[in-house]
Parts: sequence; C-alpha cells; structure tokens
Amino acid sequence: MIAALIATGGGAVATAQPSTTPAAPSAPQIQQQAPAPVDPCAPTATPTSTTTTPPATTTATTTPAACTTVPAAPSSTTATTAPVAPAAPATTQGTAPSTTAATAAPAAPTAEPELAPAQLPADPAPVEPVAPTDPELSSKTAEPDPDYTPTEDPNSTIVPGQMRSDREEIPAPFTKEDADKAETMEARQRMSRAAVGCQTYWPSPYEVCGAIRDKYNSLGGPGSFLSYPYSPEYTSNDGVGKRTLFLNGPIYWSPAGGAHPVVNSFLNRWGVHQYEEGFLKYPTTDEIVLPDGGRRQEFQGGAIYVAFQNAIGSAIANGPIRDKWNSLGGHTGWLGYLTSDELTTGSTKYHNFVNGSIFDTVFDVPRAVANIDSLETSTGDSCNTIELDSGQCNVKSPDFKGALSDMEDCLYSSDPKKTNPETVVAVINPPSDLDPTLSLTCAVYRHLRNEHTADQDPENALACIALVYNFGYEVPAAPESSQAGPRKAREWRNPQTNELSTVVWEDKPFRAKIVTAFAGPKSSDPDFNGNNWRGCGEGYITDEPRP
Repeated sequence: MIAALIATGGGAVATAQPSTTPAAPSAPQIQQQAPAPVDPCAPTATPTSTTTTPPATTTATTTPAACTTVPAAPSSTTATTAPVAPAAPATTQGTAPSTTAATAAPAAPTAEPELAPAQLPADPAPVEPVAPTDPELSSKTAEPDPDYTPTEDPNSTIVPGQMRSDREEIPAPFTKEDADKAETMEARQRMSRAAVGCQTYWPSPYEVCGAIRDKYNSLGGPGSFLSYPYSPEYTSNDGVGKRTLFLNGPIYWSPAGGAHPVVNSFLNRWGVHQYEEGFLKYPTTDEIVLPDGGRRQEFQGGAIYVAFQNAIGSAIANGPIRDKWNSLGGHTGWLGYLTSDELTTGSTKYHNFVNGSIFDTVFDVPRAVANIDSLETSTGDSCNTIELDSGQCNVKSPDFKGALSDMEDCLYSSDPKKTNPETVVAVINPPSDLDPTLSLTCAVYRHLRNEHTADQDPENALACIALVYNFGYEVPAAPESSQAGPRKAREWRNPQTNELSTVVWEDKPFRAKIVTAFAGPKSSDPDFNGNNWRGCGEGYITDEPRP
C-alpha cells in the first residue's frame, strides 16, 4: 500500500483553489441553428449541478437539443471498425435526433430545387486536446482536415463521372462508395427542411444531428481534433443519452450535461469506470486547460484530472474527499494532482496525490496527510533546538529510508553530531496552520526505544506519530507528561485494528518538540507497554514504502 503519512518540509499551509480556471480549449458558446417549425429537436433541458461544487471554471456548457424521434434498432453498429468502442455499447441505434430517414430523390426531376447553404464549422480552437504519444492512452486514429469544405452543388443521385469523388482525392479511411453516398445525403439534407437538424460531412457517410452537430461545428468540424464522423448516432443503455463516434473520439450528449467530446486519457479513464453507466455518469464540460498545463474534465458524478500529456489520469467522485481536496487548494494546493482513483482499506476510503493522501474514515472527517517520502530530517548536522527554531534544520531527506537512517544513527553512530540528544531526526508538518510543526529529537527517539521498543519497528513507529498528529483529536495530556511545562496530546484509533495511539508535544506555537508517543495501552509488562506500532500503522504503510 502506498505510504502516505508524514508531512513535507516547512509549514503545510493550504492555498485557496483558484477562483477561475482557463476555459476548455473548445468550449465556445454554441450557436444553435434556429429550428424549423417541424424540427422536434429544439433545446428543452438545462444542465443540473453536481453534488459537489467543482473548482470554478469559465467553460461554457451547451444546452442540448432533446430528441424524441429516435427509433429502436439492434445494438450492433454499422461502423465495424470505429476507433473508439465504449465498453457499455448502446442498446439502440437510430437516426440523428432531429431528422427523418433520408428519402429517395425524384427519379427524373425536371429541375433541381435551390439548395440551402450548408452550415460551416467554426475555426478550430487555438488550444485543443493533445493526443498522448502512448498509444494505449490516445484515441487518435486520423489527422484533422483543415481544408474541409461542404460539397458545392452536390448531386442528389449518383451520376457516374460527375461526383465530387471523381474530382478530388478521398481522405482515408473512406471509400468512393462512402463519398458518393455522403454527397447525395448532403444534397437531400439541403433540400429538405425535415433534415435541418442534421449535417453530413463529405466524404463521411454518417449524419451528425442536433446538439452533437452543433458542438461538433463549434469545435471546427472535420478540421477539429475529432476529424470526421465515423458512426451513426447511438442511444445509451439508459434510453436517454446519445453519442456519435468520430475518428479521434466520441461526443456524448445528455439532457443534464449537454454535448461534450471525451478523448484520449479522459476517454481511457472514463472507460475504466464504465463510461456513463459508472459513478462519473455523463460529461458536463469539455477538457479544461489548467494554468500549469494540466487538464481536467467534469462529469455529473465527479471529475477526471490529467497532470501532463502522457498521464493516465485519475478520477475522483464528488463527495467528502473531493471537498477536502478543494478546501486545501485542489491541484494548486500542497497535495498537488491526483495520482490514484479511490482506494479502500477496510472501511476507510482514500485518494493518493503527488504529495500526500486524503483519508475518509467512518470515525472522523476526511483528513489530509503528507507522503511519508516527504519526511524532513536533519542530514547529520548538529541540528539543535536553537537552530531548529531559526529554521536551519528543515533539510528534506531524499526518501523514507533516509529518515530511518538518521534515526538509526541517533542510536548507534560514532559521530557525536548524529548522536547529540538535541539533534532533530524528523520534522512532522502540521495538519493545519493552527498547529505547530513537530520535531522528533534524538533524545526522544531514545526514550521511545527504551520505553516502547520503537527501534524494533521504526517504520511503523514513525508513521504512527504522523498518523496520530494528522488524524487524531486532542485530549488532556497525562499529568506525568506535564511536569516540565504545558503539554498537548492527541489520540487516534486505527479503524482496521482498533488500536488507540497517543502523541504528546510541547504546548508551543509554530514549532514544538515531541515529548512522547506510544501505540496501545501502557503496561508494566515491557512486551505490551505502548509498543504496538504495527497496530497503529496497519493499512497505511508497509515496512518497505515505495519511493
């Protein structure tokens, strides 16, 4: 299990979550085409809010066009080689929301009716989703077509030698048959008011309809990162949501969230959690570009964060852990980005972050603790109380094992600097800016060895002190621990082992020395005298924490 227990050097003061976040690379306000009187797909729904307030964003959310005329059909798709195939396939396949099935043109028209102009896609956004170089994370299969234009004067029937495909090269993976079909679909759509809500993009023979069409055009159509459409529109298993696949990823629509593309690492991680059928449900935003270059995408039930181009991404549900993370500044706070999805140990749920973890137990409110690998120690210098108070001893150890080495030197080194009783062997940062930073001196570690055999399990002993200080609740200090001045104490019970542990420190602001610590009840029996360090740390670290 990932070790996530000891605080980083210097006071760990939470920073506020930024009040605004740069908008997604492709989230301009969609200009909904005015529907014809008979168009059944006018916008009718308003997105609902999530149960947890996500970090503020300037991304615009599109109000979708509701569709009521999608007939049921078999679940198999017509695009047998679509590059993106969600794990939870649609149960129905229908025509686009705002169109009826294309009808054959008159067999021998004397004069073609005047064609309405095709809706032109917007220019692609200057910042678009970036395809990872790792093929396992990328949904990209084709390049965008920045030169795309609708067919000029398309033929409503196939005329050999006079089709657009006879004059222009056909982009892969489409065939001449696909291109000719697409041209006739363009013609019929532009002649029919019944098809005003749908659009075909030559040479792709698939209609894109309603709110999904509007979102696609707002992103740049075939010139966007999605490239060409590659499937008909599908209805999700819930009978409500819809999706259309494009060469480089899908656009999903729901009444609550609107229409949004989900691609690359976001699509991969969403799929791990069963797409719209999982806890995340439907997307409510496009990708949102964050100030440091990371990205996030909001869903009805939570969010996915991707810290850099080839990151696999991590999902977090709306709820107490995300609320705690946001209260500490979210990805800009001291915890940094997510590095895991939700994990469990016993009845405790937790997420790992770059610099720590947040635990949600049934016994307490969610608590944030720093990684044990962020432990601070002295580096063998004579680091006494005076130097500690002046801030000269906060030298980060390279890893947890380095900290344990300093503790071992305190007991066995021949270097008098390392065995000096006032040498600080570890510094544990506070859970909030109202608590002092704690220092563990060589003298106190010797006391823990003599009284509670901490040297026999130093990993769990050190982790236990951090757990109690970060998770625990304050209790009156024992009388014997207060003889040398005011003291404070905190207790914490491990939810898996039910072991109660205690840490006592000087009642001083900013920086204070640990006075004592013990795991389990004290006893005259040296084998059971507050030395159940494993019972305190069980489930939170291993004896060999990974670096």
